[in-house]
Amino acid sequence: MFQILKISFFLPLIIFSLTIKAQTSSGKNKWKSIAQKHMSVEDSAFCSKKNYNLRAPNLSPLMKKLLKDIDPYLKHGTVDRFRSFSGSNYASRRVYRTGDEIFGLAKDLIENAEHEVLLQTYLYEKNSLGVIKLREGVEALEKRLKAEEKRGKKIVPVNVKILVDNQSGLVGTVLDKSGMLFKGLFKKNPIGHDVYGLGFKKPIDKKYVRLEVQLFNHTMLGSNHSKSIIIDRSKGIVMGSNLMRYHDKFKKWGNISPETDHGFLVMGNVGQGLAEDFYFAWQKGKKYFTNDPDKMVPRSGYNDLSRTKRFKLPNVVKKWVTNRILEKSVPIALITKKDVNVPWTRNSKNPQDQAFLSLFKNAKSNVNIVSPNLNAPVLMEAMVKALKRGVDINILLSKNYQDFISKMPMAGGTNLKNVKKIKKQIRKYAKKHPNKKVGVFNIRWFVDRKGRVSRESGKDKEKLGKWTSHTKYMSVDNQITVVGSANMDSQSWYYSRELNIAIDHHEISRKWCNLVFRTDFLRALKFDPNEKE
Repeated sequence: MFQILKISFFLPLIIFSLTIKAQTSSGKNKWKSIAQKHMSVEDSAFCSKKNYNLRAPNLSPLMKKLLKDIDPYLKHGTVDRFRSFSGSNYASRRVYRTGDEIFGLAKDLIENAEHEVLLQTYLYEKNSLGVIKLREGVEALEKRLKAEEKRGKKIVPVNVKILVDNQSGLVGTVLDKSGMLFKGLFKKNPIGHDVYGLGFKKPIDKKYVRLEVQLFNHTMLGSNHSKSIIIDRSKGIVMGSNLMRYHDKFKKWGNISPETDHGFLVMGNVGQGLAEDFYFAWQKGKKYFTNDPDKMVPRSGYNDLSRTKRFKLPNVVKKWVTNRILEKSVPIALITKKDVNVPWTRNSKNPQDQAFLSLFKNAKSNVNIVSPNLNAPVLMEAMVKALKRGVDINILLSKNYQDFISKMPMAGGTNLKNVKKIKKQIRKYAKKHPNKKVGVFNIRWFVDRKGRVSRESGKDKEKLGKWTSHTKYMSVDNQITVVGSANMDSQSWYYSRELNIAIDHHEISRKWCNLVFRTDFLRALKFDPNEKE
């Protein structure tokens, strides 16, 4: 009987891992054929070449140097030294692409939570699929707990905390009127069926689910750009996705999302660190809402650890999932950054920036990157140094992404301007050092699965700003992969609060690379050096 109970507890995890939704669309054959035209034997080196003869959980030289390099800067991050790194973790080999997959996974996790659900996001749009799945997950959680109570189980309410960035000023006013969650949440008398201003259809019974919502407070540029969902401090989704409709699939656009993004599932001791990162931001909440005002709990602090146990998969479940759906013994470092509000404070004295710089400094073979944009000066300098050492850099950017903003003072410039600048520096260096091996700087512009090039300009207003990649991804030597919220831009490097994870595991890196980077990169549009802005 005990074995059966253990299986039933983890059954949702097994089900949503095994019943993977096929990432199909009417243009599936088209995007596959586009990618195959570019493929060659050499392309396998993008993801599959094994540069370090290691077996998990042994750390690679890259991770050892990364941990050493970020150690002096941990106080400028959001997680303490004890929880910033852990080795006893599981990571899903599968990645979750677009809102239906990412938030479908989130719904299943929320529905089966035992103690706590923590969600943080930068943007929250009430009619998005992400919010719909959040609501469905909470309602299903409430229903499950009611059923368990009827069977005689003593019920302790599950605490669901939601943290959303507090967009201020004119931008916040415009977004609020567009139906997103900002000031509108805290109206005293919500109108119509939206009982909390959250996009929820009905009140949530506080006996089963204690709902708490806060807005992350900041004055200027130091927004909370982090995105994560943590369940019971043991399972977490790290992603670049906001709860926005532009991550949803639309039939009129070929059943794909206007902005592609990815989510990644990790489990184990890393959940403690992810929860600490959440509570670090939770303390900066400006406004507070709860459906249980009579039993308000402390708003600050990483408290009530008594309910959390060290994560461990039962042996009966291990036999089914390990090395099929999950990889075990995955070392994970939390790569975080505090928010900085003062515009003229521009430095990289934080764990996140130092981690990226360490990886560029110590890479020996290749670096693969997916980012919407590229304009952080310190990062670009590190890229040039790596190229001069002979490291190949393959980077997938979204063409013309936020060009208007990028041209503003101190923003760092457009993608096209910056890649041309790097190309020029490398050509000049190679000419002066003809006997040195110089790395290949391979830039491509994101193309969606319908063959449409990313852009923010053009006569067709319906396509304005669409077909972009919003994914934040970087792999180094096919050994370490960093995913999360950070773009390769000045805002993420200098100002925003960010959350990323660095996994040190060749098999996970290889699998994620094939699923996130390789196909999109091979399908993408090659950089034209003669192109003009």
